[in-house]
Amino acid sequence: MKEKILSFIRQKSLEHSIDSDEDSKYHIEFTTTPACGVRCKYCPQETLRKSSLKFKNINNKSITLDNFKCYLKNFHDYPTLNIHWTGYSEPCANKDFSAMAQHCADLKLEQQISTTLTGFPYNIDFIANNPSFFKSIGLHLPDDAGLMEDGVLQVDDSYLTTLARFLDDFERSSHNGVELRALTFGPSFHPQIEEILANKSHLFAGMSRHRKLSSRSSGVDSLYFRKLWKYKSKSQVATLIKQSLKRIYVFFRPIILLEIPLPAKKCIVKKFGSQPVVLGNGNVNICCHDYSLSQVICNVNNENFRASLRKWRESVLNDFSSGELSPCKKCEFYQPLTFKDLLPKR
Repeated sequence: MKEKILSFIRQKSLEHSIDSDEDSKYHIEFTTTPACGVRCKYCPQETLRKSSLKFKNINNKSITLDNFKCYLKNFHDYPTLNIHWTGYSEPCANKDFSAMAQHCADLKLEQQISTTLTGFPYNIDFIANNPSFFKSIGLHLPDDAGLMEDGVLQVDDSYLTTLARFLDDFERSSHNGVELRALTFGPSFHPQIEEILANKSHLFAGMSRHRKLSSRSSGVDSLYFRKLWKYKSKSQVATLIKQSLKRIYVFFRPIILLEIPLPAKKCIVKKFGSQPVVLGNGNVNICCHDYSLSQVICNVNNENFRASLRKWRESVLNDFSSGELSPCKKCEFYQPLTFKDLLPKR
């Protein structure tokens, strides 16, 4: 009886984790270069570098336009593709980025991008002058603690001019329906950037100042940043009350919301294998949080992705549902299934 119950629970974990809508849409990320020159202090680029060296030829090239066209063909059996120019590096640092984005637009593929506005200037201008090619544009901009200024990005006159020009060009271009967002990791943007954003606030769907970071499967020291940006309340009494209420909520929340943990795991942020990362030489790593590149499932230079995904899922599903899949074990988004997950979906 115990084994049957456990089998039932883990089956529910798989049902929860596999995307039933996969036949109508699929999201893929592209890493256009082997490494990112911005080198934000919170980004596990060193983990990526070591993994790229450890596994030879796994991540040693930038994507070219010709290769990109070839890779897309091995996703042909998905009716709708959503291209995310995110991955593990700055997309505009690839000389062929604008040509690849133009190719996607010609194919009427949905595109999203996150950029620090570094790299080749003509790529940055391409985005600003063709915003309608993208469903959303995220500007990852410097904070006020210099955490993004360890590499090629420096908040100087040149960078501020680039940001201001980008927003001016975006405003002049046809951008109806395009979601423009700005984000930084820290309590506030760099002061000079805050000033530019304030003057163009009407262009943005949102501006986010994140005080928390995901660990990127333990690649980021999240605790360090929580301490760095810790909010200091002026009222100790208010802080004590807030902490007490939080403890009460944490104690009763699992009971109230039926979130009592069960012996099975799920990913709480996305479906299992639903947003993989294509590397420059065509290798596909299954998760955007895995900078260790530990789950490369195929090479779309010469392998069909969908067939490879199904084969990979079959080989690791038991480990995934039982909580034993690496690198998921190191990720805070790999959480227990709960009683609530067993209830019929409405």
